[in-house]
Amino acid sequence: MELVAFLIGAVPAVYGAVQMVRTPNPVHAALYLVLNFVALAYLYLLLAAPFLAVVQVAVYAGAIMVLFLFIIMYMNLHEFRDLDPLTARRRWGILAALLTGAAILVRFISSPSFRFVPSELKMNPTVAEVGRKLLQEYALPFEIASVLLLVAMIGVMVMAKRAVEREWEEAGEEEEEGAPAAVSGA
Repeated sequence: MELVAFLIGAVPAVYGAVQMVRTPNPVHAALYLVLNFVALAYLYLLLAAPFLAVVQVAVYAGAIMVLFLFIIMYMNLHEFRDLDPLTARRRWGILAALLTGAAILVRFISSPSFRFVPSELKMNPTVAEVGRKLLQEYALPFEIASVLLLVAMIGVMVMAKRAVEREWEEAGEEEEEGAPAAVSGA
């Protein structure tokens, strides 16, 4: 029964992740990522971590995905049709990912202390305890992650602004080339 409950969350999570990488449309990729986030929230519920499940849906599937979609729409990205789906680099990348995943799986399963659900997982922290740990013991990594996300957002906006300015310049040049020459009157 536990395996069936796990597979109900794991199959959509893996499907969403694979489709997110495979699809050429950035908006579809973002929606597949939402599917992955919701499936992961379900897996958190199976691990008796309801707080993480709620945060996963509210923060990642909600707020972060709205930000991603806003940036995708702002940058006016189109489908990447010029990419060959199975170039040599992509084949090597898929092979490397599969080998890495298999090596990690073999390492953890062959470990003598491996359990699907650790027996020490009897602790059920409250939201207040998680907040206290996050803002006291892990304050520096929390702030570093915040600054990193801020820098990434600013970088994307700068790149998008440059792309829009380039489009405006190209559109202006095309208008100048297509316009008739001005007649100077004496």
